[in-house]
Amino acid sequence: MAIYEDSKFGLIETDEPMPPKIDIKKEGDKNRQQFIEKYFNGDVVKYRADTEQRSRNIINWQELVEYDSLYPEHKERAEQLIRICLGYMPPEAGTFFYNEAKIRKAIERYNVEKYSEQKHFDEVYAIATIMRNEDMKIDNFCRLEYDERDMRAYTSTGLIPYSQIARDRLAHYLGYYPELKYSLEAELFLRYYLADDNLISKETITAYDLRAMTIVKYREVLLNEGQEAADKSPLVGFQRIVENTV
Repeated sequence: MAIYEDSKFGLIETDEPMPPKIDIKKEGDKNRQQFIEKYFNGDVVKYRADTEQRSRNIINWQELVEYDSLYPEHKERAEQLIRICLGYMPPEAGTFFYNEAKIRKAIERYNVEKYSEQKHFDEVYAIATIMRNEDMKIDNFCRLEYDERDMRAYTSTGLIPYSQIARDRLAHYLGYYPELKYSLEAELFLRYYLADDNLISKETITAYDLRAMTIVKYREVLLNEGQEAADKSPLVGFQRIVENTV
């Protein structure tokens, strides 16, 4: 994870290396096209999507300080509720802090107004759903198709020794081997995790596993039923809790 300072967007948090800075307005349309050709293979749509993505990753540090000071006594409980719903903590990027603060507010409101636990949980679940959807968008897991760059990463990355281990681990918890169009990035994500700590037993599910499962389940609905249905789909973390307690 790295933070870059951009003249237009300010501080940007990203896992991807930033392309060299270029003053497109000064250099004119010719250089803009050269920039798109070099870094986006001439795809204007990808260029615009990348620009929008980076703008969503902006961190407003003043707002961050304000969120952190909002009902700090509920911070630990808010994290517990997020983990119950999602099974993992989403990356602290984009709207994460805003939505986490909304959960703290919900906890305070519940403590003061004393309404039903079900109503309280429904409110938290709705916010966690938004966090899941933002997580799928912040890392572009919701794109409809994988391109040649994605396939090269899948087939020629230095983490190839972990490829089958990651795929088998994902299938172990899903109960089936998903099609690659649903699982490519989930598998890549797990490879990096396994490379750091490949001694974790399959019998011990982790937050990494649950995020990978979330990517697969979200993409299955996205590609078959559309964006709206995917955004309303069940949260894997809570669904797993229910299945294991019934």
